[in-house]
Amino acid sequence: MGMKASPYILTVLGVSLVGFTAASAQADCDGPRWRDGLQIPIGFDTVPAASASIDHDGDGVPSLFVAGSGGASGVAFEGLVRLVDGRWQSFGPSFKGSVSKFERFDLDGDGTPSFILLGSMQLETGGPRYSVLEWTGAAWAGRSPERHIGDAVVLDDDGDGVASLFASVRGGGSQTAPLVRWTAAGWTALSPQNTILNAAPQSTETIVLAAFDSDGDGRKELFAPVNVSAAGASIASGMARWDGVAWSALAGGTQPSVLTQGVLSMCVADPDGDGAPELVVAGLSGFSPSAGSQVVAYDGTAWSALGGSFLRVESAFTATAAVQRIAAVDLGGKTPALFATGFFNAIDGTTVANIARWNGSAWSDVGGGFPGSNLGAFRALHGHDFDGDGVDELVGAGSFVRAGNARANRLAAYDGSSWSAIGLASPTLGLNDGGWVAALFDHDGDGRESLIVGGVFSQAAGTSVSRLAAFDGESWDPIANPWGGHVNTLLVADLDGDGVQSLYAAGDTGIPLPFDSTITARTVAEYIPSSGGGTWVQVGSSFDNGVTALAAVDHDLDGQPSLFAGGYFTRVGGVANRRLAAWSGTDWVNVDPGPVFSHGVNSIVSFDDDGDGTPSLIVAMGHQDPNAFFGRVRKFNGTSWLNLGVISQGHLLRLQIIDHDADGGPSLFALGQFPFGSGVAWAQRLHGGAWTPLGSIAGTFSAYMQAGGSLVRFDSDGDGDESLYLVNDDPFASSFHFASIQRLEGASWVSIASDLGSIPATALVADLEDDGVQSLHLVGRMGARAGGPGSNIAIIDACTASCPADIDQSGEVDSADLGAVLSAWGPCGAACLADLDRDGFVDSVDLGILLSAWGACP
Repeated sequence: MGMKASPYILTVLGVSLVGFTAASAQADCDGPRWRDGLQIPIGFDTVPAASASIDHDGDGVPSLFVAGSGGASGVAFEGLVRLVDGRWQSFGPSFKGSVSKFERFDLDGDGTPSFILLGSMQLETGGPRYSVLEWTGAAWAGRSPERHIGDAVVLDDDGDGVASLFASVRGGGSQTAPLVRWTAAGWTALSPQNTILNAAPQSTETIVLAAFDSDGDGRKELFAPVNVSAAGASIASGMARWDGVAWSALAGGTQPSVLTQGVLSMCVADPDGDGAPELVVAGLSGFSPSAGSQVVAYDGTAWSALGGSFLRVESAFTATAAVQRIAAVDLGGKTPALFATGFFNAIDGTTVANIARWNGSAWSDVGGGFPGSNLGAFRALHGHDFDGDGVDELVGAGSFVRAGNARANRLAAYDGSSWSAIGLASPTLGLNDGGWVAALFDHDGDGRESLIVGGVFSQAAGTSVSRLAAFDGESWDPIANPWGGHVNTLLVADLDGDGVQSLYAAGDTGIPLPFDSTITARTVAEYIPSSGGGTWVQVGSSFDNGVTALAAVDHDLDGQPSLFAGGYFTRVGGVANRRLAAWSGTDWVNVDPGPVFSHGVNSIVSFDDDGDGTPSLIVAMGHQDPNAFFGRVRKFNGTSWLNLGVISQGHLLRLQIIDHDADGGPSLFALGQFPFGSGVAWAQRLHGGAWTPLGSIAGTFSAYMQAGGSLVRFDSDGDGDESLYLVNDDPFASSFHFASIQRLEGASWVSIASDLGSIPATALVADLEDDGVQSLHLVGRMGARAGGPGSNIAIIDACTASCPADIDQSGEVDSADLGAVLSAWGPCGAACLADLDRDGFVDSVDLGILLSAWGACP
């Protein structure tokens, strides 16, 4: 196996190495290579672009469709999926782009309506973007390229018994015909003799359309929130009506402010229950509650407000909020119920969660609503009859992860009393709830590390576990949880110097303390590995509050590290303690750093910050108020505590020691969210006694921003060259929405993946499968994820070539690739492309792989 191929052998084989240069990279991926098998069990991993209940094939039975891309209950799709017998199935060939509307319409006038999609869609990469896709029964046919349809409606405007298709062009101005109708020649401008402008172009690019019979003559007219003029003379402002011949203004006196601030949705409903339908309009009305309601109704003669202002009330501010979607849905009542959804949590003193129901006189909660959808996007609101009983359920689509008490992942149904997820769950290797902490440790003594995860989950891959489990890359093992409740922190360390690592953890026992029954005991314990399940041994007495940090630090420089615990506790075993304790071997000893420790300790490290060759004990403190000023990083110099550098404001989540630039010298980083200049820094490096932001300043300092959570070096393309990644946390909101992965490119952070959820656990690089390939493991609260499905755990594998034996990337496996293998025979480094099985050696196994792949690459 250690043989080096000689030039003679190569000559005999007919292989020449003249001019051969190995490729520097094995693969080119568009984005992270998310591992399959960890899909979300139900729902969607990205916000659906659109959703509809439509009789697409004319059989009289509507189907539920969702447009978008990503995963639907574990089924990967790009384009359209349909719910069939409770399971999502891809519908038709895939396509890219956005869908704005689903319709059935006779495009070619042959008397047979077709199932069509409207928006801006691309059937092939690099091809034209079509405004209409028509279903032929087996494939999509593109119509009318290079327009982006924002909304559409079908109505017989001229009363000839033949319906017409009207649409708005997204972002269209007066010169690009913002309103169009379909003809035999395709889209043509509607009333080209008029100048038509969006009434609120600053608020929305899409002009919303509706069909409504305003005068009761039995014929619907087209309504649009536009300003219409002819030859400079105004015809209508704010909202205009097209009757098939001409535009006209609406009667009713002063128009509500929502018409000029931004109309986002319209529908026809009977809000007062008198049997007469009205046009209901929703959107923006200004930033002051006195600006008027965001939902108004027009009965053909006058406007009326439906309730007061929809508000977003936070601790620091109160502002009006956008109502993004409204819909009238028949839930089996006397009249169809009117629903409104958007980014709001209060209406007229009533607490709601981003969705509300109108009862004829006031708005009310809808089954608990969509909690935690901060800055959420709501894309669809409509009815669908799931059980065929003739009564619809309400379908909502948006950025939410929960609907009421149900885990729904961006699509949910409401039956009039409660919410539920839509569709059947798929198998998954993931967790059914959040993972809070993670570490690499050989839990069963088999000589291989597993990923140990603690959190609030009760199932791992469908197996019951008690908030603690081990993942070996293929399956989960439950680990006994002595706390019953959640695990706060994990530490792997060798404290006794025997060369064997141990696992330490802290958690909440749920047992009241004897000296205060209102407080539950928190403890620290050591795990003793065993193939039969392992056992925990408690370390010392109980703590009276959370232990959020464990560390092994040689604080007295005797060559042996001690176990330190930090958190929010004030007593250990009933004895006063100031949020930092050291284990003496027999009990916990108070480490008294002074009154500054009224704040909780969330990180403990040992680091030589001044380069004198002696590491110091360094701790970080967190606080819920980012504007509270105090030294957030403290150092013990052997006799006293000092502020380390100046980090006195913001959220400090973690201290981390890492060789970020691979120069052989580790640095200390503070990760979190820190105001810096006019923006915010996610990671700061201690250098020369001062903290300096790593990467360019990003965003605005805000309670809704993401924050730096973990730095990690990872070889994403398998070429042996690692890049620095920052996993951004979302610790400030329960939206499962803002966390991301950033890669340092030059001096700037570049987003690699966004909308990941919330990832409080460390990002860990490991080869759990023992196949020679490192992967990046993320654990957290990832109920849904953009770019690939995830169920509270995600794995990014190094992106390797689909034809790895083609070492020189010529498109075929040939003598040049054979020469590369033979010339590299023997021990091989991390960047050795000839090591095809990634075991550290180029040998007969790699030669066999190459020969079996001989010829053109697939």
